[in-house]
This record gives sequence, C-alpha cells and structure tokens, in this order.
Amino acid sequence: KRKIEMTKAIRIIIICVLALVVATIGVAAVRTLDFDPPVTLLLNGEGDIYVEYGQEYTEQGAVATLSDAQEKVPVTIVGQADTSRVGDYLIKYIASFGGHTTTAYRCVHVIDSEVPVITLTSDPKSYTLIGEAYREEGFMARDNYDGDLTDQVVKTILGNKIIYSVSDSSGNSVEVVRNIVYYDPYPPQIVLEGKTSITLNYGEAYVEPGYSATDN
Repeated sequence: KRKIEMTKAIRIIIICVLALVVATIGVAAVRTLDFDPPVTLLLNGEGDIYVEYGQEYTEQGAVATLSDAQEKVPVTIVGQADTSRVGDYLIKYIASFGGHTTTAYRCVHVIDSEVPVITLTSDPKSYTLIGEAYREEGFMARDNYDGDLTDQVVKTILGNKIIYSVSDSSGNSVEVVRNIVYYDPYPPQIVLEGKTSITLNYGEAYVEPGYSATDN
C-alpha cells in the first residue's frame, strides 16, 4: 500500500511539474508576443524632396519605434542622391525587430531650374545700311548643366529686331533681343559729265553735257 501511495504521489508531483512547465512556457510565449509588436517607421521631413542641381543634399533620416512600447529601433538607409546629375533618386529606409520588418521610401528630385545665358557680341560703332541685310556680329549660349548651347540657338528676325532663343534639356528657356541699327552716313554722289568749267560767248546757248547721281 505504501508503494502504491508513493507511486501515486510521484505521479501527482510529475503531473504538477509538467503542468507548471507548460504554464511557464505558455506565459513566456505570450510575453514574447507582447514584446514583439510591429515596427512603426516615420520619415523625418517630406516624402518628396526637391534639390537644385549642384547643391548639397542633407539626409533627414527616419525614426522607427515599437508600436506598443515606443522603444526606438535602428533604421538602415539604402541609396543616396547624386546632386551632380539631374534625376529622381529613391532612398529606402528599413527597420527590423523580432522578425518584423517595416520599410519606407523617399524620392529626392534633383532638378535644374536655372535658365541658359545668351551673350550677344556687338560693336557700338557698327550699323546696317538701310535696305541691306544685317550681318551677324556674333553670340554664344551656355547652360549651367548642359554647357555650350550656341549651336542650338534659334534666330527670328522681326522688323528691326532679332530674337535669339534657346532651351536646355530641363526645359528652361530664354530669349534675348538685338535691335538692328540702320544708318546711312553717306550722302548721294553727283557726277558731272564733261568739264566742270565751261566758257560761253555772249548770246551763245548753254548745252548741258550731262550728269548722274548715285547713292550707296
């Protein structure tokens, strides 16, 4: 009887121990789930950022926290913006904790909003004769991103004006106007035929030898 009672007691103890172990494991599992919530990831600043070509881009980063505990989680940043080239650059932000991964994205737009510059060459003493075509004195066009655009300049003549226009690869356009100076400093020329001095006898009729007049 004592052996049977001891055996029963041992069995009861084992059952109790197993029950305690199972309960402990269950609590641990529940606690693990409680402290393994999804990750909240928020960008600092705007999701779309516009940076002028050639200027420095400053990474604003992101903040990741556990949704329940508000504990901060490290953020990994993948990608970068190259401000030496116009274009759109996608930057990825990754935050992971306890098997949960959250990602966010930011697009950095490197733009060129500066217009090209057209420089006209001119001589303040030069002019165009009335009735003659204007002789180009020279011009050049440069862009901060595309470089030399002189060969892409379009000339349009409107009356006494010439409009020079050009656009760069980003669609920035500019126009410059040259006023044509029409001037004629030379008077007409009269050429007499025959002698410039004629002697006539009294009563003799004058006969015109002839003349011509021309203008440049």
